Amino acid sequence: MKKLFILIFILLTFSINSFAQVSISIDGSLPDSSAILDIKSTDKGFLAPRMTALQMQAIANPATGLIVFNTTAEGIYPHNFVPGYYYWDGTKWVSLVRSPGLTSVPALSQSQIDTLNAVAGVVVLNTSTNCLNYFSGIVWMAVCGTCTPQPSQADAGPNQTIIGNQTVLSANVPLSGTGSWTISSGSGGTIANPSNPHSSFSGTQPGNYTLTWTVANGCGGSFDAVNISFINQPPEPSNTLTFAPYVDCCLWPNFQIQNVAETGIYLYTCAFIVDNQLETGATPCWGGFSTLGMDYYQTEISALRSEGGDIIISFGGANGIELAYASANEFEARNAYKTVIDAYDLTSIDYDIEGFLLAEPQSILRRSKAMKLLQDEYPGLKISLTLSVMPYGLTPDGLNVVQSAINENVNLFCVNLMAMDYGTSGIDMGDAAISAGEAVFTQLKTIYQNSGANLPDSVIWRKIGITPMIGQNDVPGEVFYLDDATDVAAWAVAKKINRLSLWSVTRDKQCVNPGDPLYSCSHIPQQLYEFSGIFGGVAPNPVLNPQQR
Repeated sequence: MKKLFILIFILLTFSINSFAQVSISIDGSLPDSSAILDIKSTDKGFLAPRMTALQMQAIANPATGLIVFNTTAEGIYPHNFVPGYYYWDGTKWVSLVRSPGLTSVPALSQSQIDTLNAVAGVVVLNTSTNCLNYFSGIVWMAVCGTCTPQPSQADAGPNQTIIGNQTVLSANVPLSGTGSWTISSGSGGTIANPSNPHSSFSGTQPGNYTLTWTVANGCGGSFDAVNISFINQPPEPSNTLTFAPYVDCCLWPNFQIQNVAETGIYLYTCAFIVDNQLETGATPCWGGFSTLGMDYYQTEISALRSEGGDIIISFGGANGIELAYASANEFEARNAYKTVIDAYDLTSIDYDIEGFLLAEPQSILRRSKAMKLLQDEYPGLKISLTLSVMPYGLTPDGLNVVQSAINENVNLFCVNLMAMDYGTSGIDMGDAAISAGEAVFTQLKTIYQNSGANLPDSVIWRKIGITPMIGQNDVPGEVFYLDDATDVAAWAVAKKINRLSLWSVTRDKQCVNPGDPLYSCSHIPQQLYEFSGIFGGVAPNPVLNPQQR
């Protein structure tokens, strides 16, 4: 035996040194030319590391291609492990012998299935019937043998909030199987044609309904639900609520804000003034374009004012350098803002603070001091802060920006909430905006109380504005629908907040093509300026006498 070990050692050494390959064999034959390791035997096997599925998953930083033998069955199909060889593909453990499809599913009796705490999509083998059973989310369904074609996945369409008592449903047309509508909840509703995915549906007003669209054939079925809310006429417009949508003044061709007859909008928030980085000191320009100075957009603004409208100019935004950051002190910042105020004869300005500037302490303090200097020079100047929020309210950085302004005795006319881009796919964007508004009310009340100002609740509410990004947001899966706008508008009137806005009026239309850029349209079905109509309907901008501006 000792001689055998010596022989093997000599053979291995020879193979490694001579061929950069390894051959393990009794007969001393050379390794195959294509192999780095060639193991030969007629009566022995290769034994890989053996471990349980839990031990396999616990291997730290497995190398791509690592092979182990799993000895246990763990989990529920399709996320289960079965005994056998597995390799790490760089992201997950993959079975070497398991073919795709319904293989090696857990085998359970009918009594075990009846007590199983399952989620939709779980598949088991029913040993009592020898059939595959899958859980639909409501009931267990049986599939015996191979059944094709499977029915199309049901899609009941988006939830709807309708002013009135009738709507058109928007389910998918099944490619396989037949569809049918049923009323799952709500009384007094009528589906005109239950088998038509685009059937008309009527109900009581006001009334809430849940309708289920089921697609089924002999192989099974799938279903999806949609919520339909019929509401009364929107609340009476508030005399104190204003609607001032953002317009990106740097897009070309320029949006024609003076077309009041087409848009119905009299008050705009014009975006954005930032620093001209080609000049020394704080020098305002539009969008960072050095050629767009204080004569830019004057023709459109003058024409709007001749119609009785007006503008708010917003400093900052997501791109460019805000003027306070470019200034050496609050006086230079004040002078830069003053240049814009005088050039455009402004009575209201907005500071949209985003990105790193939201947490940059020197520019925050410099801006707050400059705002106070401006209000001292221009009594009655309305100043708003536009800040990002989460459904739970302002972030700590946003709270610091507000606190800084209050510390410098700035009279904040409005804290405008960017109700968008939360980073959480699939949430109800209307509910998220309302939740943010409710949370900010509490935050502002606390800030003012801690600063020694016990303001009435009505005054706190009047310091809140809401600006959603209409339609598809920058974050995939975040979509602000028309019914979200209806919900936010009703909430704004009920709470008597200060301002409704949206980003942006140039997006308030349906796209022509699916690939149209996000800045140009909403990427959802809608009529031209339909969002503006919802917000403007509850927050009418009174036609101003130009001499009374």
